[in-house]
Amino acid sequence: ETTIIEKKIEVREVPVARITFNHGSSNLTNTDLMKIKKVANLFFENQGSKILIVGHASSRTNYDMDLTKHALVNFNISLERARTVMKEFSTIGLSSQKIELVAMSDANPLYAEIMPRLEAANRRAEIFIQY
Repeated sequence: ETTIIEKKIEVREVPVARITFNHGSSNLTNTDLMKIKKVANLFFENQGSKILIVGHASSRTNYDMDLTKHALVNFNISLERARTVMKEFSTIGLSSQKIELVAMSDANPLYAEIMPRLEAANRRAEIFIQY
């Protein structure tokens, strides 16, 4: 005998893109713009409910900066990176009500920053589609 258990999945987040940035920058390249357009198409084609954009910073700032200012600078750049990506989705025609932003500062690095290339990968915005 088979028993069916009903279980409702509230939200499913699927990571779909990652955009990396130069040190201290939130500027997008043409490649980044193409990536964002592809994500928007995926969102519309698959009837996503929301796009989640998570901005990140590396742990490196100016070495003479006190800890409070360091934390503020990294939070602000991670927020600005997420906002820049959000603005591009808005330009494409996605309603701001369907976009959620999170600024992580340097709290969630992908890599230990022991080499410049690894540090560069932590300066990013990650894009997820929620269903």
